[in-house]
Amino acid sequence: PHCSDNEKLGAFLMFEDFAQDPSTPPLEMDMLAIDLVRPADSRLKIYFRARETSFASVRQMMTMGNRITNPSLEAGLRNLRKLWDGVLAQTGVPDDTPLPSANHRTGGILYNMEFRPGSTAPNVKVYIPARHYAPSDWHVVTALNEYMYGINEKSELPMRTYTETLRKVL
Repeated sequence: PHCSDNEKLGAFLMFEDFAQDPSTPPLEMDMLAIDLVRPADSRLKIYFRARETSFASVRQMMTMGNRITNPSLEAGLRNLRKLWDGVLAQTGVPDDTPLPSANHRTGGILYNMEFRPGSTAPNVKVYIPARHYAPSDWHVVTALNEYMYGINEKSELPMRTYTETLRKVL
């Protein structure tokens, strides 16, 4: 079976509807990628950038304007907000407050939408823009250490080793 049937393109049609919605901020398409495997097993990935940088805009993109709703996504967004707050020093900042301006070609937030044949919704991923918006590399390492230790409640040995190695390199 080919992937040209509309019923097998539900996730892509959802993205198309989201991208054309007047309430969706402008999306800058960066890249298209496909898996070079049997079409039935292949993923189509669209990478795009949005210049809006508030966590509210991240939530809008991750849920595709509330087109995707499920408990695991909500849990993931809560965890993402903890990581966002730590890495970008945004603790206590309201969701609708944008990050400081970064007038650069790679400024804004980069997203990846992954589509599989037959899926009804895309798998949405976000790249936290530490390069432009984090206070320092050391702040990022420290925030990642705190996040990983707090979220997993496991031994801090792997992150401590990473932190110590990075300290030596820097």
